[in-house]
Amino acid sequence: MPFQHLSRRLASLRFRLTIWNTLVVILAVLAALISVREGLRFSLVDETNRILLDEASALELAVREYWPDQDAIRGEMERKAESSKEVGWHIRWLDANRQTIFASANAPSAPIDSMVGKMGDATIWASGDIRAVEKQVNTEVVTFVRVGLNTGFITTDVARMTRVLLPIAFSLCILAPLGGFILATRAVTPFQRILASADILRPRQLQDRLKIKGTGDELDILATKINAFLDEIASQINRNNSFLANAAHELRSPLTAMISQIDVALSKPRDSAEYQETLETLLEECQHLATLVRQLMQLAESDVRGTDIERQPVDLKLIVSRAIEMFTAVAEERQIRLSLILGSEQVQSPDPNSCRVIGVESELRQVVTNLLDNAIKFSRPESEIQLIITTIPEKHMLQLEVKDQGVGISSEDLGNVFDRFFQVDRSRQRLESRGMGLGLSICDSIVKQHRGEIAIKSDLGVGTSVEVRLPLAA
Repeated sequence: MPFQHLSRRLASLRFRLTIWNTLVVILAVLAALISVREGLRFSLVDETNRILLDEASALELAVREYWPDQDAIRGEMERKAESSKEVGWHIRWLDANRQTIFASANAPSAPIDSMVGKMGDATIWASGDIRAVEKQVNTEVVTFVRVGLNTGFITTDVARMTRVLLPIAFSLCILAPLGGFILATRAVTPFQRILASADILRPRQLQDRLKIKGTGDELDILATKINAFLDEIASQINRNNSFLANAAHELRSPLTAMISQIDVALSKPRDSAEYQETLETLLEECQHLATLVRQLMQLAESDVRGTDIERQPVDLKLIVSRAIEMFTAVAEERQIRLSLILGSEQVQSPDPNSCRVIGVESELRQVVTNLLDNAIKFSRPESEIQLIITTIPEKHMLQLEVKDQGVGISSEDLGNVFDRFFQVDRSRQRLESRGMGLGLSICDSIVKQHRGEIAIKSDLGVGTSVEVRLPLAA
């Protein structure tokens, strides 16, 4: 158990942030230490080269001045070497073959033979801690003057600086884990508050939301996204709860009626006609229940399936024409005219592919049937229902509009017509059409599965128009 607790701590975000921060600080300290050391070394070497170059240039001028009096040149060089004895400079005068003509007392026994670079018209030579700058003297003959120096002091100064910086670097490396832990704690604290808020969330207690500070940083953005997600979950749960409550109510009502009918039938002996009437009523209620269960199963299946359906080209104009044929008798009985209007040149074309959409034929037939059935139910006698097919080229879609001259829907109810079990006038629907408030919900679900769009417009007392847009097949 203690080992598992330790493992969880080591795997925590806080521990990983601490480790990363510590590593970054240590690497930064090491990089800074190396940069300071090498920068100091470079500066000292560069300054030494410049000083030696100045001295070599002065000797070059002296050789030119005293040439060809070599004794005078040697004397000048000896005087220069003697005056620079305290700083450790040494002087060497070489012939064209770089053989020694003169060397000061403190000069190395042999000339340096390793050239390491150039500095203008001068050449830099080095071997170990000895560094020299050489200049060519052009007189009657070519000679070279070198001014050198033991640069051991540079190594000493760099080592001294390193000894000063090492304790500082060591202290920073020791403090890095502590600083990293503090920073990691501050960074993780908002996430811990988010987790704490998430822990208290329950399916029935989704009113809590994450606090947004208003700083506009990444944590605020994350909290906003999570809150939006929680809003969607709460909305979905509320819809599901409402759906279950409405489904239970819709199932209970016909069952209650059936039980009541059976109780009345069994309360006393009756003749065959009364029993037949009771059985017919029970059959009607059973058919109503079967329809309700079938629609509920279809909605549940569509929720699980989403948009993952097998689609193929379907002739929407043919589906609409057959639906009109099927409902003509019902419409004529209520003195309602059904009209098919082809509203664009493409759909008027005799080409069988002009009105093809991508979808499932049986489901699109149900959409047209539901919309036409609703339109007939709520249309006034001697009115007209128009089914208008047109194209929307900019969206590459085919649109079907079912437009009636019925009672219309109020603006307050219009936003809820696609909700499951929503009915504008429940009492009227129960008495006249036995509606269950699922027809438009099923249409909405099917259209969205087909990556289409559905919209409704209505004026109370004037009529209703439902527009369905589906992607064209070609």
